[in-house]
Amino acid sequence: MNRKEIEPPAWAERLLRLYCSERFVEEIAGDLREWYALRVKRQGVFKARLFYFIDVIRFFRTFRLRSLNSKFNNNNMGMIGNSLKVSVRSLRRRAGYSFINIFGLSVGISAAILVSYYVKTESGYDRFWPDHDRIYRVYSQRTGDFGIRKDAGGPVPMAKAMQNEFASVEQAVRFWRASRPAVSFGEKAFPEEKFYFTDAQVFDLFPVEFIAGNPATALTSPNSIAITRATATKYFGSEEPLGKVLKYRAYPGGELEFAVTAVLEDLPVQTHLDFEFLASINSHSVESDNWGSFKPVFTYLKLTDQSQALSLNGLLPAFAARHLADRVEEDPQFKLAIQNIKDLHLHAESSRDMKPGASVSNIYLFTSIGALILFVAIVNFVNLSTALASTRAKEVGVRKSVGSNRRQLVFQFILETGLTTFIAAIAAVIIIALLSEPFYQLSGVKFALSALLSPFYLALLCALIVVMSLLAGVYPAIFLASVKAPSVLRGNTKLNFSLGIIRKSMVGFQFLVSTVLITGTFVIDHQLGFIYSKPIGIDKSQVLVIPYGKSDGAFLNKLRSHTGISLVGVSQQLPVNDLNYDGRPVQPEGMNETIDVQSCFADQGFAETYQMEFLSGRNLDNERASDESAFVINETAVRDFGWNDVETAIGKEMVWSNSKRGHVVGVVKDFHLNSLHDKIPPVVIHLNKKQNWWKEFISIRLNSGNLTNSLSYIEREWKSQNAGLPYEYFFIDDSFDALHQADSRFHTAISYFSILAITIAGMGLFALASFTIARRKKEIGIRKVLGAGSGKVALSITSEYSLLLITSFLLSIPLSAWLMESWLDSFAYRTSIEVSIIIKAGLAVGLISLITVGLRSLKAASANPVDSIRYE
Repeated sequence: MNRKEIEPPAWAERLLRLYCSERFVEEIAGDLREWYALRVKRQGVFKARLFYFIDVIRFFRTFRLRSLNSKFNNNNMGMIGNSLKVSVRSLRRRAGYSFINIFGLSVGISAAILVSYYVKTESGYDRFWPDHDRIYRVYSQRTGDFGIRKDAGGPVPMAKAMQNEFASVEQAVRFWRASRPAVSFGEKAFPEEKFYFTDAQVFDLFPVEFIAGNPATALTSPNSIAITRATATKYFGSEEPLGKVLKYRAYPGGELEFAVTAVLEDLPVQTHLDFEFLASINSHSVESDNWGSFKPVFTYLKLTDQSQALSLNGLLPAFAARHLADRVEEDPQFKLAIQNIKDLHLHAESSRDMKPGASVSNIYLFTSIGALILFVAIVNFVNLSTALASTRAKEVGVRKSVGSNRRQLVFQFILETGLTTFIAAIAAVIIIALLSEPFYQLSGVKFALSALLSPFYLALLCALIVVMSLLAGVYPAIFLASVKAPSVLRGNTKLNFSLGIIRKSMVGFQFLVSTVLITGTFVIDHQLGFIYSKPIGIDKSQVLVIPYGKSDGAFLNKLRSHTGISLVGVSQQLPVNDLNYDGRPVQPEGMNETIDVQSCFADQGFAETYQMEFLSGRNLDNERASDESAFVINETAVRDFGWNDVETAIGKEMVWSNSKRGHVVGVVKDFHLNSLHDKIPPVVIHLNKKQNWWKEFISIRLNSGNLTNSLSYIEREWKSQNAGLPYEYFFIDDSFDALHQADSRFHTAISYFSILAITIAGMGLFALASFTIARRKKEIGIRKVLGAGSGKVALSITSEYSLLLITSFLLSIPLSAWLMESWLDSFAYRTSIEVSIIIKAGLAVGLISLITVGLRSLKAASANPVDSIRYE
């Protein structure tokens, strides 16, 4: 048996000596050693070592603890004060290095806190509702060439049918979003986007806070409405809202009047619900029994128990077969399913929703980037701290020679790194305060500074301070505390931490992260350039869109007669816009099954205003009676309908929505209805002269010139035609930009992160290069005396980092390509990752790095060598 097996575990004995008073420790340690030796003979080494540790814990008693007074007496408190002074002086003496450490670390901490706040906010949606685990929303799912498409909308009667047919459904509630309603009170009139019809029991599922009114009766009567606090102020100011009558005009319902029966507190941020008006759904009976049309009607179910969700999902195929047989026949993979409300913000992926959700991939991405930025900052801090510590051997030797023990030296170095980290944490709080508004503009999440006082963020800050202090302080502290004072005081002050490879690897990792982020920035910028340069099938420049309202033919003729206006069109939908959606089944000639298309009622001026290119046939004609049953389709429709080409499509017969039969008279070049994330769907454009319900938008192409005069004329004439209705307008190119706003924000975020990463890495590299040059000062002086030129000396220093940068760049290529290919795959229409982009990113990082090191090296190489070797 070797000596190591005879000796008890050293770590367990250290634990005993750590807590046990000096009065008892030797006696207990001796007894434990005797018991250990006996157990080794009788039970073996493993059990002896295990029981030794158990005995160490078993002997823990309060009366055996070390006295706190003995550890923290006045002398020790004085020692702590002295250590603190030394730490402050050390920071001041190396002010440049201290600034780099503190600045880099504070930026890393602030980035980590902001990203964690964003992730915590985005992942915490709808968890505050009572019984949220039992509340689910129904969605439908279709599968086709376009992939998998989810729709949160559904038929009007679906909620009641589910409550009646499934015992596991305790309650069912609908939210039916009105189509761009106009709401007025007296002379105040506004277009509203957050107007919903809902069931009276809505407040049982979502108990919002009531300012006025009774939750039990607020929406039981027809033509009753509950509004939010902000809405009440907007329409009534300081007047009492209850009993006031609001006028409404939109689909569904047409023109209605509502009496205010309740005022609700504004909704909190962390919910997918987004309403300002809740009107009783009993106010109208539109399509109450229509299963054939999927409307923006969101169906919510409260289950008797959360465990019923799986079994209910299993029953929904049979439910769909009973009530939605046409949909199931058209698409055998069509299905209904339910999703818990707490998952909707990140995982809904529905084509329609109350408000846009967040991307869970962005959550993962920003979490990773925030962690990487923090890691880059910590790498800098640890690298520089350990490097600087190696120059303090003489100080340690003096301290040991005058009586400092190992524990005091370790405490000194950990205190210094802790002080640096603490200052960085304070600076991070200041940075967060300065960046809170830009952070909101970038992410849409408002950072409340009071959140830093919450237990979570206080614990996070304390954890960061402790962990980084230990990472940067423990190793050099223990290493330096072990040096021999006589050896150091005799002049041996050069120490090697054996961390050269590790330190270089960490610097290389910093530049790997920086290169990946900068490559991502260039790729996103390239894709955005592709988006804005790609032909989208229409001319979107100088096209103004206004609501149709109560307009008529006379008003449209007035617009056409104005010199500042060239073309005018009326339509149900708009290109590159998500304000309207009308999916319909179409049965084309030669096919037995139907195909889902995007249907758009429009007049002749629609295609003219947007300057759509006709590949064959002609445009619709407002004056031709036969065009009531005529269709114009796009290229995608021709392909999906199985027709040979655009020429043979002319004259083909098709049946629209099982009700309207007609012939194709024209084929237009594909144009985008939505963003470039979505494939262009098959589109059918047709006339409807007998009804006006579809007339949603008036598109106006303006002539170049006096736009202000034209805009004033349009507004004046529209208001004279639509008294009491709110006027609003937008340009279609702004609508296109809005569809890609999230991509632009993402580009900005990655750009900022890239700047942070390269700044932190560059500062760290500058500091390490400065440190290396300082240690090689005499070598540089001697080489210059022996005839080496400044350029050659600078090159020898710089070349040490060149291989590191090249290696980082090569490793970044596959990683960047994989990450950015994943992002680009979210676009139906995308660019490719060109080699020039990766080379450009590598050159950018390399140039910044080499300039950082090269200028510092050149300065050192140009110094007078006499200054560095005069005492040799």
